[in-house]
Amino acid sequence: MRPFTRPAAVFALTTSLLVVCAGPSLAMDYYVNGTNGDDGNSGLTTEDAWKTITHALGEVEPTAWSPATIHVAAGTYGASTNGETFPLTLISDLILAGAGASQTVLDAENTASLIIGCYAVSNVGLRGLSLRSSSRKAVSCSDSAVAMSGCIVADNIGWDTVLFIFRSSFTIETSRISANPCMRPYPDFPAFAIWISLSQVQIRRSQIANNGAGAVLAYNSSLAMSGCSLEDNSGLALYCGESNAWIDNCVIKGHTETVNEPAAVDCYLSTMRLTRCVIAENNAHFGAIQYTTHPGYPTRSSGAQTGRLYIEDSLICDNMSFYGGPIRLNNWLVTQPGYDDMLSVKGCTIVGNHLRSPPPPDYVYIIGNGYNVHFEDNTVAGNDGRLFSSAPGNSRGAERYFQVRNNCLQEEFEGRGNFVADPMFTPGPLGDYYLSAIDAGQDADSPCIDAGSTSASIAGVSNLTTRTDGVFDTGVADIGYHYSATPPTIDCDVSGTGEPLVPGDVLSASIDIENAGLPLWVDVYPGFILPDGNIFCVTPDGLTTDLVPWAATSLLPSHFVLGDIVVFETELPEGLPNGTYTFAAALSLTGDFRPIGDVAFAEFQVQSSRFKVQSSRFEVRG
Repeated sequence: MRPFTRPAAVFALTTSLLVVCAGPSLAMDYYVNGTNGDDGNSGLTTEDAWKTITHALGEVEPTAWSPATIHVAAGTYGASTNGETFPLTLISDLILAGAGASQTVLDAENTASLIIGCYAVSNVGLRGLSLRSSSRKAVSCSDSAVAMSGCIVADNIGWDTVLFIFRSSFTIETSRISANPCMRPYPDFPAFAIWISLSQVQIRRSQIANNGAGAVLAYNSSLAMSGCSLEDNSGLALYCGESNAWIDNCVIKGHTETVNEPAAVDCYLSTMRLTRCVIAENNAHFGAIQYTTHPGYPTRSSGAQTGRLYIEDSLICDNMSFYGGPIRLNNWLVTQPGYDDMLSVKGCTIVGNHLRSPPPPDYVYIIGNGYNVHFEDNTVAGNDGRLFSSAPGNSRGAERYFQVRNNCLQEEFEGRGNFVADPMFTPGPLGDYYLSAIDAGQDADSPCIDAGSTSASIAGVSNLTTRTDGVFDTGVADIGYHYSATPPTIDCDVSGTGEPLVPGDVLSASIDIENAGLPLWVDVYPGFILPDGNIFCVTPDGLTTDLVPWAATSLLPSHFVLGDIVVFETELPEGLPNGTYTFAAALSLTGDFRPIGDVAFAEFQVQSSRFKVQSSRFEVRG
């Protein structure tokens, strides 16, 4: 598990702020400043701000026709700093707005068991806040409608969860829930960073990572998650019980098994759709994904199922399990003819999934322990075990329950368009599982090219690619996972380029980032190469010889452009060695040190005698 990384600058810059639509003439603004405020003030201006949020909540009286925003200035708010008391119980028609999650910190100092409480309230917003160091939960919400945007929830002890949502409508956007221990009340009791029950929840463009428990539990709820990163949590990434869930364009990676947690994604009596997801490098008992309808019985007396699992255009790779393979469908006795597909896997790549210690061969499978499977246009290669736990033609007549068509497989399997071949993967800008193509510069064409059951446009991949050169998939669709056709790019610049810099000159190094493709989670690495070849990475705290990103786990949304970001600025001291210096910048997928595309370079000359950084500061422009 990677250590917790400080909030990333790019992540903060791309935060979307919550907007509550109300008549502008009726909306009221109030101000809190924990350093210079006074609870005897009016709270109506920044100069006459209150000192505590607690006092502000007792003073304001918002309504649906006259909503209020409490603007909380930068600073740390806690018992020992400004006399703040927790929990803060919010009221309807109110936004609690900080100056930014890295600037406005609500610190429970490990003494209060809750930071924010929302009970039977509506039209409530949390934005630009850091919620830290609760001895139990950070947020508890019941019977309410709340939107959280641009917040950080970190370092909270938890005690089964840090963000509890019950009978509510809750939206989480561009926020980070990370490094929370999430203690378990009992050794075998499940714990999750976000616990959802009887609620409707949307989580967009957010990170849930490095927590001491699972990422998200949804029970009897509706969950929509898009553009999120669920990484390196201890336990399940996602559990859905008797729920409806749509997980789109998410990264689910690096989860480790703990007690009674069988898979990275566990779906029970639910309908779940996984689209354009990467599920990789997880380590769990039954594998990457488990879907259970019922312990051996149909879920309705009519014979129809209450839930289904759809996996579309996703990459399931490099996961580890005790047994069960990457996908486990647990519906053994649901075998009557005429049932709808309980598992549909289409346009996916399933590759390199392995077993920790192989059990007897009869128990090793890639997709198994059930029936009613539709498996089409997939690439399956390099996995431990056979394709299905039950092969067509056995005594139970399993051929009636497997629709397997147009797949590149690692073993023979009957069905129209199936074939066994090396898919000829080749590494490319965004991963290791592009398809070899002569037109893209490789020596041969993959057999998976133009092998699909329909056209690229009908399959919805005509703006995506399987080729390292990013050319769109056209005509008959290629089979397997498709990457974003346009990887993000980075450029860099240094002030004074072209002229020798001398002591006293100000050196300013900046980067530009653009993403014209799909949303992507990246790490950003700027740094300097000295005349003697030594390399120094730029971090928000200055320079280091360690390979450390300036911004880690940062989301680049679609159509994202961020220009002239100053990442390093200093006045050149005396004593720098003469010669050519190079400022360089690169992007990599989160946790992967390989550059995406080309590394950017900018050279400059220095006239001095030795390298020494006298001072540095972090600044954002544009």
